[in-house]
Amino acid sequence: MRKLWKQVLALTMCAACAIPAVGCKPKVDNSSETVEVFAYNAGYGLDWLYAAEKIFEERTNYKMEIKEQGSDALEPKIKAGPKTTTDLFIVGEFWERYINLGSKAVAGYDYCLEPLDDVYNTTLEGEEQTIGEKMWETVNQSYEMEVYENGEYVNHHYAMPWAAGIAGIFYNKDIYAAAELTHEPRTTDELMRYCETLKNKSVTPFIYSAGDDYFSYTFNIWWAQYETIKGVENFFNGKVSDIAIPDPTTSLGVFDQEGIRETLKVFEEMLHKSKGYVDPLSESYEYTTAQAKFLNGNAAMLPTGDWLENEMKKSSSSLKIGNIVPMKTPIISALSDKLSYWAESGNFTEASKTMSEAKRKEYDDKLCAVVDYVDGVTTEKPSFANDKDVEIVRTARKVNTNVAQSHTMVIPVYSTAKEGAKEFLKFMASDEGIALFLNKTSGSALPYDFDLAEYDGYDSLSPFAKQKWEILTTSDFVPPYQVFPTHYLGSFSPRYGSGLLGVTFGSQDDAVLKTADQIVQSGKDAFRNRMDVLLKNAGLI
Repeated sequence: MRKLWKQVLALTMCAACAIPAVGCKPKVDNSSETVEVFAYNAGYGLDWLYAAEKIFEERTNYKMEIKEQGSDALEPKIKAGPKTTTDLFIVGEFWERYINLGSKAVAGYDYCLEPLDDVYNTTLEGEEQTIGEKMWETVNQSYEMEVYENGEYVNHHYAMPWAAGIAGIFYNKDIYAAAELTHEPRTTDELMRYCETLKNKSVTPFIYSAGDDYFSYTFNIWWAQYETIKGVENFFNGKVSDIAIPDPTTSLGVFDQEGIRETLKVFEEMLHKSKGYVDPLSESYEYTTAQAKFLNGNAAMLPTGDWLENEMKKSSSSLKIGNIVPMKTPIISALSDKLSYWAESGNFTEASKTMSEAKRKEYDDKLCAVVDYVDGVTTEKPSFANDKDVEIVRTARKVNTNVAQSHTMVIPVYSTAKEGAKEFLKFMASDEGIALFLNKTSGSALPYDFDLAEYDGYDSLSPFAKQKWEILTTSDFVPPYQVFPTHYLGSFSPRYGSGLLGVTFGSQDDAVLKTADQIVQSGKDAFRNRMDVLLKNAGLI
């Protein structure tokens, strides 16, 4: 009856406004046969979605209606419940906080999202694995959410990825070659030496848009390289060690993680105006301006994501990706203090206060040698390193970020076309769907097992696309802040108060600049009297 009255009202409104000067947009069919999609259009674009829509409609009895997100806010649409007719959200969002709200998210429903376990357990025609098995294990695990049902805690999957991608530092191989830089920097100290070399050859090492915090991806990688991914999880869970129990007093000690301080110090050194490693106008650039200048050879490196190539093609036909590729993130040089050859009495932070440049480079040269061995550049383990050293560096070398954890597809529990939406999710997880996404996004990835070398368009992929696949498929992914209750309920962060890294450390205004030590202290000061409430709200005590 409710749907009938809505239809009558819609017809009345259309009749009322059916004059030539106004017109009236037809109402979307809210039946089980029409999948209404709300889609986020950013770097990867939506060409893939419109191409998938055409195939999906040809092969099924479903229709799709796609609305691009634009400036519409996502959260109100989700929480509006059945007033929202969207059946499938393809967006950039983390869903843990929505699920943790339980029945508070949408009145009348235990949880606001439809479980997708049946999709994950589907074996597609002609394939041997279920979709869940085909999905990269670390991505699959990141989508598991624990809920309370029928008196017990169980895990469900409520979301699926619509893209996988890396973000970090990207560089121009031609500029590197002209500066006689023969390989990617293996450590952060070597990255600094490269910056000095480029500057001395009148080349700007870095350009960026300070208003876009793309350096945050690299921060997370360097932090996790030193502390390990488990150490990152410990931070957000208020644990000062793997076996620690969170409590309001000792949990404040997580801000003393050396990986936080040393990562901040790398940015402090790399971006400070006194070094001259950054285009001094970076604070004023819009992202598209910085990107265009980088693509035109005005700087050697840019912090960005692997959507760069696809975004470039959409913005201007005159811009070419050329010999620009993603960099495998250098190992943070502070990692040397965890290795057997470290002979200083204190950690990297303390030793660096008095260590000579020559001694520091000696340690860094050893770290570079272990990196070469881990990467397969050399075949003989360095004589000064033991097997444990190699595993520490190997583990750090694999750390990366993955946008699959935020580029998500979900079905609201109140959708009227759940089955159609699920069929579309299955199509996008098929080899055909993966190949379609590749074709329409300049070689971008979906996080499923897929033999790229057997892909029909492999030969036409750029070096940029091939290298990002290689990095993606050999990485372990650090979890984003937004999946932890301490962050989404209390803004808990290892760089609390740092603001945008490119501004905090790279501003031309002395009054804006901060030091790594100041940022660490600001985190302690901010949460000193809040830890009790934070840990309780997060369910940790």
